[in-house]
Amino acid sequence: MKNSIHSVERLYNVAYRSIFTVNGRLSYDRVTDCLIKLADMLVETETDEFTFQEIGEHSEADLGALIIGAFWHYTEYHKGQDSKGYAALSSLGRIFSPGMEQGPEPDSSEYDAYRMLAELANGGDNTMEVETINFTVPAWTLSYLINGDMSGYSDEEEKAVIQFESNCINEAKKMGASNWHFSTVENSEPEFAYSNDVTGSEGGTVEQINFVMLQPGRGE
Repeated sequence: MKNSIHSVERLYNVAYRSIFTVNGRLSYDRVTDCLIKLADMLVETETDEFTFQEIGEHSEADLGALIIGAFWHYTEYHKGQDSKGYAALSSLGRIFSPGMEQGPEPDSSEYDAYRMLAELANGGDNTMEVETINFTVPAWTLSYLINGDMSGYSDEEEKAVIQFESNCINEAKKMGASNWHFSTVENSEPEFAYSNDVTGSEGGTVEQINFVMLQPGRGE
């Protein structure tokens, strides 16, 4: 167990330095690999809550904060089920379950990890041009489109939501977007509708959702 915790701490340090310091050696792609390995190791070692707080406790983001911030990052920075970002989201999701939360708490160490990973993903430039498309979707799709969770979906529902996501991603690629994600619409409330953008003319409870496409900023 001691050796396992040592390995967890070593991987945490590698990821932390690459995300938070200027002399980090890993690229964004390799940081993603590191976080997948870290998350899988945490599951295998059945790490207790104390260890999450103890490792990195004097840094800008301890182990627990890094895991949570990274989870929220990959909800936005993945390119579908076959992407490495989605693999990271799945691994991190085995440790952190968001419940009713919709993102990291502002001014928290979790948010710092979330923000710094975005900067690393964007090559150190967090200035992005944004284009947003609004969709009306069945309320049940939010668990996957926002949190990557298909628990309880039927085969038919899985097929419908994956096809919808694929169509959105193809549109983003046509527009030259480098990253994309779904986000909830502020003050949106569930309502009944006779049609939606995922299943077509199927009546039911729907909500509004945004598909946000990001391109690197051009600067001044």
